[in-house]
Amino acid sequence: TALQGERLAQLTIATPDGDRKFVYRAHSTPAGRRWFDELRLVSQAQLQIKDPWRVYNAPDGLTTAKLAQRFRDCVSTINGHAHGTLPEDVLVDESMPPDQIQERMNYAHTYFETMMHSADNPAQLYVDAPDNVRSAIEQYNLVIHAFEDDARQKERVA
Repeated sequence: TALQGERLAQLTIATPDGDRKFVYRAHSTPAGRRWFDELRLVSQAQLQIKDPWRVYNAPDGLTTAKLAQRFRDCVSTINGHAHGTLPEDVLVDESMPPDQIQERMNYAHTYFETMMHSADNPAQLYVDAPDNVRSAIEQYNLVIHAFEDDARQKERVA
């Protein structure tokens, strides 16, 4: 990871196909400045990206179909531990239009709130779950946000 300039970040991510470089420009908002400052700290510490698939809109990144599969895997893991926790109608078909995906993700997120509650007062399901189920619950939320980003990108180019 390398940073250039006052408000320009260049990230280099090693992939099986070689390094990928991404350049980000920080927004001149309080949140944008905080994000950039945190990115600088991460860069200086040379920390690894925990979930590299979360670098959204990257070339060769996750497609809607891959997100749908990742989401199905999360639902399967969670329901395998606590049968019936998530209904089938939270799942997404990759052929759905972006606005329907967004509606479905809003609905799906209500279940995340039930499974997780809050970081400082987690739900009993999360507390009692084995590590792989806890990870699936966390990934469930991350995939929801990735779907939302994917839908926004599709609406922008439409």
